[in-house]
Amino acid sequence: MAGVLVFGEIASGALHEASLEALSAGAALAQKLGVPLIGALIGSGAREVADKFQCGPARLLLCGEQLAHYDGDRYAACAQRVLEATGASIVLAPHTMQTRDWMPRLATDRKSTRLNSSHVALSRMP
Repeated sequence: MAGVLVFGEIASGALHEASLEALSAGAALAQKLGVPLIGALIGSGAREVADKFQCGPARLLLCGEQLAHYDGDRYAACAQRVLEATGASIVLAPHTMQTRDWMPRLATDRKSTRLNSSHVALSRMP
């Protein structure tokens, strides 16, 4: 397992607060599994909000800073490049209108059958 990848969302030049919730869940999961935590921000303003998305990821990737306006296809393409670069086996993102748009595209591109956009908690069964 190459790690847990957590995408954060930038909306109107600010980090969406749900991004920190996703990052916190990802950090707990990565620690429990003993794998690296990787953060990723997509979109314009990523550099400006990167310091707020530092909850311990081993590394933080920025993608699509040239994307001044939301475009689901381009966001999904950026996310695909980040996923390929990291090799992460678990991907989390905040439950927002944008991620509900582009995450299924990412899953389809990956031929994933394990997309669940409604998780509110994670636990490991014995």
